[in-house]
Amino acid sequence: MVVARASPAPLALQVLLCPVMEPLDRTRSREALASGYLIEEATMARYWELYRVDGPAPDDPRVAPLRADSFAGSPPALIHVAEFDPLRDEGELYAEALARAGIRVALTRHAGLIHHFYGLGGVIPAAQAALERVGDEIRETFAAIGG
Repeated sequence: MVVARASPAPLALQVLLCPVMEPLDRTRSREALASGYLIEEATMARYWELYRVDGPAPDDPRVAPLRADSFAGSPPALIHVAEFDPLRDEGELYAEALARAGIRVALTRHAGLIHHFYGLGGVIPAAQAALERVGDEIRETFAAIGG
């Protein structure tokens, strides 16, 4: 059974792990790490082709959050990026944009790790430790806000 709500519940926290914030943008990290780091630039372009439906252009803020006119009213954010991730700069730019808007944000760059590190904890010990840190931060944040 599906229950419809009159309005969606407000988000209490954004938790972003290696986020895509610009589907086709070319940040310095996407250029420097375009191949050989688990996710490839050609794969990102293909993902966009598969994801896109008629309507949103690649610069539409609904699919390219960095293009938003304002971040006012956004929920606080925990953003984790990896040093060797082509998407690293996008996550860091989003953290900067939120901070400029006065939004509480914590940004962590995981040294030596690659894209999707959080799914590789079984084979990369540092990834397991990083994922545990993410969980700790979520618990601490919800404890602080009374969630």
